[in-house]
Amino acid sequence: MDLSIPLFLLLPLLFAATSGEYQVEAYFNGTAELPCNYKVDQYPLDDLVIFWQREVALFELFHGQEKRDNIDPRYINRTSFNRSALSLRLGPVQLEDQGLYKCLVLFYKLQGHNVLHQFPLRLVVVANFSRPEIVSHFNGTLQAGEEVNLSCSAVGGYPKPRRLSWVVKTENSTAEPHSEMHVSQVPGTKLFEVSSWLTVQAWQAPGTNVSCVLHTLRPSGSLVSELYHLEVPTPPIQPAPPGHLLTWIAVLGILSVMVAGTVALLIMKKGRKCPWPRDREGAARQNVTGRAEVPAERAEAVELMGGPRAEGAEGYRPCGSTSEKARGPF
Repeated sequence: MDLSIPLFLLLPLLFAATSGEYQVEAYFNGTAELPCNYKVDQYPLDDLVIFWQREVALFELFHGQEKRDNIDPRYINRTSFNRSALSLRLGPVQLEDQGLYKCLVLFYKLQGHNVLHQFPLRLVVVANFSRPEIVSHFNGTLQAGEEVNLSCSAVGGYPKPRRLSWVVKTENSTAEPHSEMHVSQVPGTKLFEVSSWLTVQAWQAPGTNVSCVLHTLRPSGSLVSELYHLEVPTPPIQPAPPGHLLTWIAVLGILSVMVAGTVALLIMKKGRKCPWPRDREGAARQNVTGRAEVPAERAEAVELMGGPRAEGAEGYRPCGSTSEKARGPF
């Protein structure tokens, strides 16, 4: 004789008394441990019927044997019974699994059944958001005072966070500008993705430090992004030449001026005198006393040019004279 009772007849019993709730928290895709909070002492386990259910049945242990006749297909092969702890493991946990559950313990006898124990509990599913990330949407070379669009985003979390805020720090101030948080859910997993945008002006050193903070409902509190540093690059400064190099440059400049002046003086001095041309025979004749004898024609040329007619002249004439051209060759 089958003494089992269809579970849909027990559903009113499940939600009739929910004065005290025990909360169980499980991570998305993790394992949830659903306790029954009952000690088997008065009756042996084989004489009891233990099951967990919500709107549908998850698991049933009938006289020590698992029964699947009334189990919802969504929970087939997703549960395991822990006899020692009298608890039910559920996994991998999905967002659809969160909600109110109840463990019931019944004792069957020929006259009917007695409800020995019922334990309500609530399953809460959580998923940790990724660390917020700041991305710059500026292309090109920054100029002082130019505006830069920044975005901050975090993904893969549940439940929806309270807000996503910005912190902007400069050398002399700290601000928390308001920016709207955009929220979306991933199809299938139903996990949340959040993002926010902010426009910041860029300045030269020391620049601006920007961070964003995700305020979650978790006890762990907030998630803070890495610090984003925004700074206009400073043009490179050409290094000054070393002191000894400047000294050598000055010395070389002075030497160059001295050499150029010396060469100019030599050229000017050389241009003052030009030698007389040889006579027709090609050489000056020596007189008896050993002094050079100046031809009469050459002496006359000297007098015509206004020069002194000295005995024993050295045979030089002013350069550029045209008298030789007029006289023709000797």
